[in-house]
Amino acid sequence: MLAATPGRLLVIGSSPDNRRVVRRDTSADGLLEAACATAGRDLTVQEWHQAADTAPPSDLSCTRAP
Repeated sequence: MLAATPGRLLVIGSSPDNRRVVRRDTSADGLLEAACATAGRDLTVQEWHQAADTAPPSDLSCTRAP
């Protein structure tokens, strides 16, 4: 199973019987959050281009004001 909302959400049935569903936010904020969680630090523009192949958000810092 695979479903997508352009630019926002990707949903994948990740097991042969589709009992496990994985949801991923594919918006710029969602991608930045996932990248920050993986890297454990702020990102560079070069890293963003390598991973996302899109224009980076204006702020690539991993700390966001509440």
